[in-house]
Parts: sequence; structure tokens; C-alpha cells
Amino acid sequence: MAWLGQLRQRRWRWFHSGTTLPSQPGQSVLPVRNGDTYLAMHPSILRLRRGGVRFEVLPTRVGLGANLLEDAAGRIWIADETSIRSVLTPSTGTKLPPFRFDNQPRPSTVLQSGEVWIGGDDGPALRYNPGAITSPLAPMPTQSLATPSGSGLARTLSIFQDREGNIWTGRVTGLERLTRGGPAILSPDLDLTTGFVRAGRAGDIYVGARDGIYRLNRLGAAPSRILLAGRQIYMLCGAEDGRLLVADVDHTYLISPKAPPRLIRQNNEFTPQSCAVDRQGRFWVQKHGLFSVQEDRFVKAPDSLGPQQRGRVLRMLGAALVNYSPRPYIVTMRDGRTTQLWGGKDVVIGTVQAIVPFDTGFIAAGEYGLAYHDSSGFSVLDARRYPFLGAVTGLTTTQDGRTWLIGREGIFSLATSDLRSAFKHSGAPLPVSRFGHEQGLQSRLSSDEANDAMQDVDGNIWLNTNQGLAWIDPTAQLGAKVGPNVVIQSLDAAGRHYLGSSAVISLPVGTTDLRFDFTALGLTDAGSNRFRYRLDGRDQEWTDAGSRREAFFTNLGPGRYVFRVKAANSAGIWSPTDATLSFAIKPAFHQTKWFIALIAGIACVALWLLYRLRLAAVGERLRQRIEGQVEERERIARELHDTYLQSVQSLILRFQAIAEGIPSGSRGRLQIEEALDRSDEILVEGRKQVLNLRNIGAVADLEARLLPLLESRETLHTVGRQRLVCAPIVEQTAAIVREALLNARRHAAATGIDVSITCRRRGLTVVVRDNGVGIDTATAAEGREGHFGLCGMRERAEKMHARLVIEGTPGTGTIIRLEIPARTAFRAPSRWLRLIG
Repeated sequence: MAWLGQLRQRRWRWFHSGTTLPSQPGQSVLPVRNGDTYLAMHPSILRLRRGGVRFEVLPTRVGLGANLLEDAAGRIWIADETSIRSVLTPSTGTKLPPFRFDNQPRPSTVLQSGEVWIGGDDGPALRYNPGAITSPLAPMPTQSLATPSGSGLARTLSIFQDREGNIWTGRVTGLERLTRGGPAILSPDLDLTTGFVRAGRAGDIYVGARDGIYRLNRLGAAPSRILLAGRQIYMLCGAEDGRLLVADVDHTYLISPKAPPRLIRQNNEFTPQSCAVDRQGRFWVQKHGLFSVQEDRFVKAPDSLGPQQRGRVLRMLGAALVNYSPRPYIVTMRDGRTTQLWGGKDVVIGTVQAIVPFDTGFIAAGEYGLAYHDSSGFSVLDARRYPFLGAVTGLTTTQDGRTWLIGREGIFSLATSDLRSAFKHSGAPLPVSRFGHEQGLQSRLSSDEANDAMQDVDGNIWLNTNQGLAWIDPTAQLGAKVGPNVVIQSLDAAGRHYLGSSAVISLPVGTTDLRFDFTALGLTDAGSNRFRYRLDGRDQEWTDAGSRREAFFTNLGPGRYVFRVKAANSAGIWSPTDATLSFAIKPAFHQTKWFIALIAGIACVALWLLYRLRLAAVGERLRQRIEGQVEERERIARELHDTYLQSVQSLILRFQAIAEGIPSGSRGRLQIEEALDRSDEILVEGRKQVLNLRNIGAVADLEARLLPLLESRETLHTVGRQRLVCAPIVEQTAAIVREALLNARRHAAATGIDVSITCRRRGLTVVVRDNGVGIDTATAAEGREGHFGLCGMRERAEKMHARLVIEGTPGTGTIIRLEIPARTAFRAPSRWLRLIG
């Protein structure tokens, strides 16, 4: 090694061979937790103290291929071509198998558990407990580790443990991984043909194969063939006393411990399909009907299902036999009586392949899910809701509260309490851990009857898989310590591809459809990782994606969004943090708040204009109605002048002629002359009324009309620009003011009355204010009994669509306010307003 560099506080410091370092070949460098740095340079070991500037040479000598290690206790070890020993106390250590140097350090590493793994030349890797290395360089027992393929770690170039606990070994032939807790396949060439059965008080497990009967061995060892070598086994049952009932193609055998197999004659050509053992140790079989095994023959049960119906799955649960037949139905047989539990279209789980005890009843595993039966009946878990429950061929529960099952989707483990809750509450969540996904493990493809999962006395789970016999140690949970890290790889939108980024991605206007690609950095059975995602800004709940590593969204609007993903490993542990990707979709102009405000403004203006036009139209109609009344008055005046007044005048002249013929001074003439004088007065009054009817024009001066109504002590003034008022309105207003003046004079004892006219854009306001005795609230609201002045004033105001307000309290005077809308008071005709009205 010519030189060594150290980076600290963003600055490099270099150590050169021959000056700050010895002129020796360098082999390995180890920075340790206390800040020191160790350097192996054959044949010396050097140490650089924390904060130091020079390496010091330690007394420990090293051979070739040296590699430095730090254990969990902080002790420093050196492993070279001959041994592993402590750097600071070289007498503590143990000898190692030979290692060929080849210009590389001896492969070794310290695991999270504190074990030291060391590779050799010709044997498998060895692991040591550093706490047990105390004897002075004497050989100590070690445990050899083999690869999944069965070959040793011979000629291992490197050893590494990742954050999930997997051990990776680099060899000349490639990269291999060792994982604790995963399924181990034993004898993949062994073709199993039956499910597992337990026989004997020791709890031994047996299974049938194409070449005989095998007994499973403890500690994951390969099974041992014990009986009927070369025979293909179709049916297998076990009793507590160790007896086995076995059927091949041609024969059925009863096998007792320490005795040769005994042949049982078959009474027809059909091979028994399924079998069970009752509490008395008697075997029962299903052929075409139900039979018991008595000594060396089959005896038909008195209450069997008949020879035409062939049973498929037979189990003894408690004191009853449970039988499934492909008719389909499930029945129980007890005390010579048969009871149907389920039948016909009610059997919604499809073909049943396994029946196992569960709680106080049993579970039937079918093609489309599970069904649990107890005293209250059946409850079903549908495989459409829980895909991993489809075509289950084996299910077993353990004392630690777990349920293991194998089906067409793979091998799964779940909490028994969750399974129980799901049966009670339809749709309840069922969190599961998946095993063997990367190995492609699932249930065997076809079997009439199955019992493909069973726990042995050591707690191991045995499984009959599509790749042969497998077992799992449930205490070594796969990936049970830490959840996987999640990465969002890319975003696809509007034909463009965006890589995952911590910055906010800006998407173009009009983007509505998105696709996200993500994955989890879990190296332990990565295929079993499960994902959930949520789009903040749209979704309230998480979406379960299963093992799918992509998400799609459609019909998105403009705005800012955050896409979140989290993942769980096969042990059900979720990632510590969510992976996020923020993006924003730019809005088009019609999607902005400004556009909405513009539309709202236009709508408000349009409504305001329509309102104004409507008011104007209503006012115009009112004026037209009043003008019609004026025209009617003029017509009446003409009629009175041309007919009635002329007739009265003619009648007066006639009586005048008669009077001339009566002697002057006589009593009759005097009476006629008095009548003629009164007639002249009536004629004059009639002409005045006709004149009043004809003198109303289209508009008039309101102030000029009101001035004659006032007396000397009363005042009139106008506020604002004086405008001509519609003549009928002037007359109606004058009538209201006249009544108000009369009331003030007669009833209020007012010494001063003021009348004001206010002309504004919104309308005309006339106020009559006096300083009299005032008016009480009840009189102002309802008028005085027997008087109609106030009532007439309100009626006139209503005809003008005006508002009349009477205010005052006793002793403070009275204010009468008349408010007339501009559309009624002022003449502003418009042809298009008339059309709108």
C-alpha cells in the first residue's frame, strides 16, 4: 500500500508509505466505534488514535490474508491464514482451517447476533461465538454452514450481512444468500401422494409417496422411508397406538408397530378414497359408501350413504364422523344416524379438499374459500375477498396463536384470533405473512383429499408443496426485525416519464391520468412484500395494492398532490417511513379561481341588471296603469260636460223661463228663484270638478301641488334636485299629505308642521313632521276606531307600491314618511323596458 487517505470535516489527510506509514504490504483497514482506526500491514498491526496524527505499531504480529474485525463488545480481532485472535491480547484465540492468501484478506464478518463468520479454502464457512474464544490458540468446535444449493462456502471471496439479517456470500461461481426463517425444501425429488397423518403416542408424522411410506425426522432432516417400498400410496391413516391403514392401487394394508403389514381383502374394485379413526381406535373408510375395518375385511356400516355415492373427505371430529361428498354435501354420522349439515347450492366454497378441527367445530377448505361450522351453523370466508384462502390443501394451528396454511397462492401465516374474528365479522381484515414466494412454493396441483400442513412435536411446520416436502421453523421469523424501505421509481403523465425526486414535479396543463411505479428495498423474500398507497389531495383512506408495484389515477384536476407508499415484509412489519412524491398539475385558465371569480362577477352583474330591468318594468306598468286611470278621468269629464252639465243648464234655463211668467214678488216666484240660485251654484261646482278631472297631465310639480295645502304656520322645502313627478303620483301623494296635515291640525294640536320633499336616485321621499302631542303605537298601527284617515293613507301608498311609515310617541310629535320608488315616482319611459316588462 503506497498511501492511505482519511476524510474528516470535509478535508483529506494522507498517510504515505515510507514516511508516515511503514513500507509494508497493506491488507485491511478497520475504523472502530470509539473513533480509533486499525491497519493490518504484514507483518504488523498499526493503530491511529482518535484525533491522532501518527499510527503506532502494536506488538501483535499477523500473517498473510489478515482481516480485522470488531465484535459486539468492542473487542478487535484479527483473522489471518492460521487463526483468529485478539489484537490487544494475542494469546486469546483459536486456530482456523488453512486459507490460501492469493493477495486478498481472509473473508470474515461479524453478524448482528455477535457471531463471527469466517470462510476457508476447502470447507464450508465456519461461525464462532467470540465470547467463547478464550483458550490459547486451541481448536474449538464450530458449526459449518451450507448454501441453499447444498454446496459449502468453499473459496468464498466475501461475506456480508444486510440490515434484514440475510447473509450474502460472494463466490467465484456467483452470489448466494442465506436467510433464516424461510421454507427449507427437503428431498425435492420425493413425489408425495397423500397428506400428513400422525400416529403413535410420540406424535410421529407419516406421509405417503409414489415409492412407499415415509416418516418425518426431527430438526429438519430428510424423511426416512419405512414401509412398502416401490408401492404408490393413495390413502393413509394413523391411530394413536401407532397403527397405520394404507391403500395402494390394488390392496389395503393394516400396519401395526413391530409387526409386518397385514393385507385386508377389498370387497369391490374401487380403491378407498379417505379414512378416519374413531375414539375406539376403529378405522373407517369411504369407498362407495361407509365401511369399517374389522380384522381383515371391510364391513359396511348399517347407515351408510349407499353404494352410488362415493365420499371424498372423511374425518373423525370428536364423537362424530364428518364426511364430504361431491354431490355436494357435508354430513355427520353419529350413533348410526346421518345428519346433513350443508348441501346443494349452499356449499359455496366449491370442491372441499380438507376438513380440520378448529375451536369448537371444524373448517372445511374448498376451492373458493374456507367455511367454519359450529353449533350456530356455517360462516364463510370467500377467496374473492381473501385470495390467499383459495384452494387451501392444508391448515394447522399452533400453541403460539398462529395459523399456518398452504394453498394455490402460497404459504401463509396469520393470527388465529384474526381468523376467528373474520369468521364472526364478515369482511374483517386478515393480515398475513407470506413464505416461499421467491421459491414459487404453493400447494400441490391436484389431490382428492389433502392434509398438507402439520406441526411436529418440536414446533416445526411441515408442508406438502408443489416442489416436494418442505418445513419451516416458526421461531426464526423471516424479516421480523425491520420493515423494508420504499422507493418511488417514476411517474408517467401526459406521455412523459419523470424519475422519483424530492422536489415538486410540475405537470403540464390538462394532465388528468397518472401512473406511479414503486418498489420496496426488501431483500428477504421480496416477492412477498405488500404495498399500500394514498394520494393526498384526493384520497382519505389507504388503498391496498397487494404485491402490485404500480398505481393508476384518472380524472385528476389541477392542484398540488402528494403520493405516498408504504410496504410490509413477509412478517407483516411495515416500513418505518412512507415514500413520498409531490407534484402539481397546472390549471388551465378556466380552472383558476380568477375564472370562477370572473364568472361569478358576470353572473352577479347580470342578475343585478335583470333585477333593475324588472324593477323598471314593474314601475313602467304601474305608471301605465295610472296613466290609464288619468285617461279614464278625462273621458268621464268629457261625458259630464257634454251630457250631464248641458242637461242641467238646459233645465235651469227652462225653469228660468217659467219663473218669468210668474208675477214678481209672489211667494212661488221667490221659491223658484232660490232654487235657480242653488242650481247655478251646483252647476259651477260641477264645472270645477270636470276641470279638475281634465287638468291632470303626464307629469306635475309636486311642490307646487302641495303649497296650496299649507297654512301660514306650516313650511315646505325640497332636498336635492327637483324633478317632475308622474301626475297621478302627485295626486295620490297630495291626498296623503292633506290627510296628514288635517290629522296634525285636528288631533295633534300641533303648533308647527314641516313638509319636506327629497328627490334621490332611488326614489322620492315625502316627510310630514309636527310638534304635536304625538301618537301611540297601537293607533299608528291600526288607526283610531271609527276613523279611516290612516287606513286610506296606507291604501293609497299600496296602490303606488310605496312604503308608508308612521313614527311617534306621546308628547314627542309625529313623523309620517312616504317612500316612493323611483320607478313609480319619476317618468322615465323606455320602449325596450316596456318590452321586458
